[in-house]
Amino acid sequence: MDQKHPVIYYVRRYHKAFSLGLFVLLITNALDAIYPLYIKQGIDQVTRLGSTQDLTWTALKLLGIMSLLAITRYFWRSIFGQYHTQVAEDVRNRLFQHLLKMGPQFYQKYTVGELMSLIINDVQAFRQGIGQGLLILFDGVSILFLVIPLMLYLNWKWTLWCLILFPLVPLLIYKVNRLIHARFKKQQDQLSEISGFIQELIGGIKVVKSFAKEDLKLKQFNLKSKELENISNQVSLVDALFIPVMQFGVASGTVVLLFVAADDIVLGIATIGSLVAFQRFISKLTWPMTALGLGLSQYQKGMAAYERIKEVLQSQSEITDHSMNPID
Repeated sequence: MDQKHPVIYYVRRYHKAFSLGLFVLLITNALDAIYPLYIKQGIDQVTRLGSTQDLTWTALKLLGIMSLLAITRYFWRSIFGQYHTQVAEDVRNRLFQHLLKMGPQFYQKYTVGELMSLIINDVQAFRQGIGQGLLILFDGVSILFLVIPLMLYLNWKWTLWCLILFPLVPLLIYKVNRLIHARFKKQQDQLSEISGFIQELIGGIKVVKSFAKEDLKLKQFNLKSKELENISNQVSLVDALFIPVMQFGVASGTVVLLFVAADDIVLGIATIGSLVAFQRFISKLTWPMTALGLGLSQYQKGMAAYERIKEVLQSQSEITDHSMNPID
């Protein structure tokens, strides 16, 4: 396998599903970004007592956009799903083939439970990071690049005031994701340790019962389980920061909008339709802010899981065979 970053490698390997899914996603977000403009047009036609024919035509166009939006949303999710399913299958097969080549020394270092956790849990975490994590990131970033220009077009003054807290978001994302990467790796390590402990216990249950060691093993398991609980809680505490932090910066824009738009509406500089459409645009920015956090969170978890996968793939067997190399 080429010595590339896992994301670069798999995007190139399964470029058809990835590119097509991304293309349909961009169409979806473009449709989602423009429909508030038709809401604005319809409201303005009502408030200005426009003709029924014009209002009907605007409503039909809005209905058409929303129908196309439903169709494209279905297709980009299904197409992108094929991409990260193929990634998971490839990594799982590579791991299994690598395990078949390894000698006794390797299996003295890793327990069966640890390897099972690697193939099941870590591959799934990597799949979510390289699939759903990247998908959420692309989704959020594309919405930002589509919605913010439309906001500037609608009213540049409102846009600048409503996005005043926006520069703080990347800094918060960076700090939180560093914590997630470190804590999630600890969580996966502890999960593997418990899996190995359970496998060894079940495999040697006759010996445990013969020496009446049930209470000792139960105590050991409870300690390991408690440690996993504590580490998992640490990951959850950091994860829980994303949504409130991201949504606060954007939600505050609605409050700012009410103050900065009031005079323009009263003076007739802007219409009620513009106010409603602009508030819709602000609401749409809630997801990109959340998506940046969630996407990077899942991506960091996926990369942490890959570090464990990579460690196993880099293990050398007593029988030298370079046909299988780690992704990175």
